[in-house]
Amino acid sequence: MEFYELESKVRKCIDRLIKDDSHLLRESVHERTISGRLGHYMINEFPNYDVDCEYDKNIESLEDKKIIYEIEYRVGVKIKNPKKIVPDIIIHKRGLNSENLLVVEMKKNTSKNNAINYDDIKLKAATTEVLSNINYAFGALVIMNVGDLAGEYRIIWYAEGMDFE
Repeated sequence: MEFYELESKVRKCIDRLIKDDSHLLRESVHERTISGRLGHYMINEFPNYDVDCEYDKNIESLEDKKIIYEIEYRVGVKIKNPKKIVPDIIIHKRGLNSENLLVVEMKKNTSKNNAINYDDIKLKAATTEVLSNINYAFGALVIMNVGDLAGEYRIIWYAEGMDFE
């Protein structure tokens, strides 16, 4: 799938979330609730893929986990003890790492900067084969405004270990 098509579909899902679930955003419910609803809308937009929330398996891994290595990103080296992660939303084909299309991390605008920075590192790693064992084609960090600013959002996109907007 080309990036422009992926981006259009993701934005359509976010717009539907804002329209149909504005109460969740205004009340600033837990991030997992918001990302779960977004994943729900993604199911219809990506009919040829599996859309899963909080998915933690990797059928191709001996450790049976999707692991993104804890890294010192400035130098790009793996640290001895890998850190297991559970992405908020993934769009993939179960059992085939070669079909990992999109990994999404969601944060509310009220999240602490270190949480956003950690998701940034995870998404850079998840979109490069060098630093992870899952190699997603694309990543997205969706920062949703909540409370009085509900309805606005920002997406930072990732591909090949790099971010762009």
